[in-house]
Amino acid sequence: MRWPFRTDFARSVAILMTGTVAGQLVTIVASPIIARLYGPADYGVLAVLGSVLSILLVVVSLRYEVASPVARGAVEAAQLLALSLTLVLVISLMTAVAITAAGGIISAALGMPSVRPYLWYLPVALLAAGVYNALRYSAVRAGDFRRIARSRVWQGAGGTSVQIALGLSTKGPL
Repeated sequence: MRWPFRTDFARSVAILMTGTVAGQLVTIVASPIIARLYGPADYGVLAVLGSVLSILLVVVSLRYEVASPVARGAVEAAQLLALSLTLVLVISLMTAVAITAAGGIISAALGMPSVRPYLWYLPVALLAAGVYNALRYSAVRAGDFRRIARSRVWQGAGGTSVQIALGLSTKGPL
């Protein structure tokens, strides 16, 4: 049996893959520069914060954004987006309160006291990544794969630029 949307599917996959590869390529090309700007301890802080962020990102919107592409209609999709964005905001704020109240306990539990000054990045990153994920799934529903691909390229270029700029202007993992 032949799938009727085969060429559209292949085109969409190619667009997404191209954007993702281009974004990662920018990061790979800049890696030697970034490696000279940051030390091993800085990468340790990044790894711990990245791991915690990855875990929190799974629950930040309770995965309601994943239902967006399969919503029955535009109204349901809009409601799912609104719910996802609301949950992202609430859980990000709850994370900020938890870090303010128990930052020392959290950094000790992570086994890395040096991460404490940087814990305040978590709610900000959680909010930004949660909003991005919700909007990305809405773009998937709309079939706007070119915009998703462009966002991947801009993520790679923007993230790399910020890492280099902060590495040149400050000392440490900021």
